[in-house]
Amino acid sequence: MDHLTQENIFTSNKLGFHYFLDIEQFKIADSHLWVRKLQEINAKWLVINNPKDRAIPEEFIRTFSEADINLVINFNEDVCSDVNFSNLTTLLNVYGKWGVKYAYLFEKPNLRSKWDDIKWNTYDIVEKHLKLFIPFAHLCVENHIKPVFSPLFPGGDYWDLAFFEKSLEGLAHTTPHIKNNLVLSAFGWDWGRSIEWGSGGKNKWPKTKPFHKKQYTQNQQSFRTYEWYLELSEKVFGKKLPIIILEAGVPNSCFEENSADTASTDIPFAITHLLNGKNVYDPQNPEQLLSPIPSEVIGCNFFVLSAQTEKKYFPYRWFTPKGFPLSPALTLGSTNNISTPQSEKTPAQTNIPIKQFQFKYQRYILFSNSLKKDMPNLLEKLDSYIRKFKPNLGFSKAEAINAAYILFITDKKKEFLSDDIETLSENCIIKIISPNEISELQSE
Repeated sequence: MDHLTQENIFTSNKLGFHYFLDIEQFKIADSHLWVRKLQEINAKWLVINNPKDRAIPEEFIRTFSEADINLVINFNEDVCSDVNFSNLTTLLNVYGKWGVKYAYLFEKPNLRSKWDDIKWNTYDIVEKHLKLFIPFAHLCVENHIKPVFSPLFPGGDYWDLAFFEKSLEGLAHTTPHIKNNLVLSAFGWDWGRSIEWGSGGKNKWPKTKPFHKKQYTQNQQSFRTYEWYLELSEKVFGKKLPIIILEAGVPNSCFEENSADTASTDIPFAITHLLNGKNVYDPQNPEQLLSPIPSEVIGCNFFVLSAQTEKKYFPYRWFTPKGFPLSPALTLGSTNNISTPQSEKTPAQTNIPIKQFQFKYQRYILFSNSLKKDMPNLLEKLDSYIRKFKPNLGFSKAEAINAAYILFITDKKKEFLSDDIETLSENCIIKIISPNEISELQSE
């Protein structure tokens, strides 16, 4: 499948999203709308925050589960308070019957802010967390739900790698039915770095030390956090456990008010194509081929499907609250029509040495011929982008194929089909925008 085509429908079963975090949208009409939107880009995962002490409506959940969407319930309980296991037993029992596949209980238990001072200073918080997680895991398995280990804050007040390894050592002594069903999790924040940062884990960066930034070394604070966790699971369990990536597509959890309508689509574009087993070049270093995402990553959930009231979430939305696609959904091939989901495929990752791909240009702006008359205006709008990236410009596809990254500007975006770019190299990255989307390039 050609990853350069605008009308692309992804066949990866790993693509997913976090559902609304700022409002509750649990009506039947909501579930039918968002099932359609997920199907348009063949997304198979959805993370939903559970309301406090009550269930998400059955009809809402069944709409997704019957459409083969993998639902992940985030209970987001307070790790420092008493967990109501009686209530959890009821919820997990009905969720299992309705088709929920995965659930996690806590977030970021390695942060001091999640604990009161007495417990943080007095207890072994790893053991304290496990004493709550293990019975939760038992309840999950009893109800045919996979227990997901609490996502940790990369770094954190209690170094996440130490917290994670000690936790796995504790879980290694639990019953087989927990160990055999355990699923790991990791935040997919990029921290403003290349999504290649930290790739290879501790094996590649052995000089990395907790709370110590050393020159010429990299750590787990990157999109590749999951690689460091998989490495530890192999160390403790003798194999790499399945893992789910959460909140991909954002720098970190410290959301700030952003005047931009949308964040750059380069990172979601690259990650999504990696999930599809494609060769992808680093948007921040177009000559470098990104490392593939391994099969142990069973789901990658982007932040956020949509948001309605929290403006700090708006730059990261894929759809409006009414379901209209935004960047990056448009850039990645979403349409306004319901598309028939493709049959499941597992494309092979093609591992070709970087040196075999030699590009004459790093970036090339390719204009459609229909825009020739408007070039002075377009060049004025592109001035800051051209100054920053120093791309080559032109109307020639034959010339554009020599670039690692092609920005194609066309006023006929909806008519852009695979036949239009047969001559373009399938080993490069291409981004397609209309002239009125040029302003969005300023966030790159």
